[in-house]
Amino acid sequence: MSQAASSMTRISEVLDRLLDPEKGCPWDKEQTPGTLKKYLLEEIYEFMAAIEELNAAADKIIRRHPHVFGEAKALNQAQEVKEQWHELKQKEDRAGPYLSSVPRNLPALMLAHRLTERAGRVSFDWNEPFQVLDTLEEEVREFKEALKQKDQTRISSELGDILFTVTNLARHLEINAEEALQTTNKRFRDRFNYIEEKLTAQGVTLAEATLAEMDELWAEAKASGL
Repeated sequence: MSQAASSMTRISEVLDRLLDPEKGCPWDKEQTPGTLKKYLLEEIYEFMAAIEELNAAADKIIRRHPHVFGEAKALNQAQEVKEQWHELKQKEDRAGPYLSSVPRNLPALMLAHRLTERAGRVSFDWNEPFQVLDTLEEEVREFKEALKQKDQTRISSELGDILFTVTNLARHLEINAEEALQTTNKRFRDRFNYIEEKLTAQGVTLAEATLAEMDELWAEAKASGL
């Protein structure tokens, strides 16, 4: 058996132990495909970075589940597991910069979420969503100033600040920014398809339609529930 196959077998055995009905981990046993969806993309990126180090991944999982694989006391609540996980993770990360454990190759929205989520564990964070909104208003004001100055470098920087702050607003509202944006993308596609279908039925192409005509059909699509 190759090293990769052996490592995959070991990972499978670790997961079987975590999901054991009697002696498994309470947090892992509570998860469903729906609850795990938001973690999937992130884990894929981490897996890609560690594709050659599957044994290290198995060791990490075992190390962070001493209540299953070690002699630590049994945990009965998922929240207890989550708190212990973060405590053990912090101990592992003390050897380097505090944010070094956050993978650098994550998609930008996810990376912004992870960086500030981790910073928040040491109280470097907004206290509540309205404070994030105040920051967003300030960032928009600075963006407008950059637009007036026509400074492209600053415009790009200020736009990045706005996106970063909006991502953190989502985090404070316990909304996954990536999923929220994907939902909006789908809604835009559905409504635009509705516009195209209606225009085609009228014998009008998208290039021939006026903005006013398309706006009217957009409002019609929105009113229909799309």
